[in-house]
Amino acid sequence: DRLFGTFEPEVRRIKYGLTKNIKTYNPLRIAYHEMADIARDVRSAGNMRDRLGYVLRRPGWKPVAR
Repeated sequence: DRLFGTFEPEVRRIKYGLTKNIKTYNPLRIAYHEMADIARDVRSAGNMRDRLGYVLRRPGWKPVAR
């Protein structure tokens, strides 16, 4: 970035690693806990559009209340 003159310093502090503590040292739980959370959200979604949203949209996406 500095070579091309497009460098911009970070505005917000970057967080690395897990964003929430899952309280386990089990490597399988650590590797697959997010997929289990997505599956739970998909099962609880009210319609197909929201189900697809949980799978295809950005992490942390929630449907807009109607």
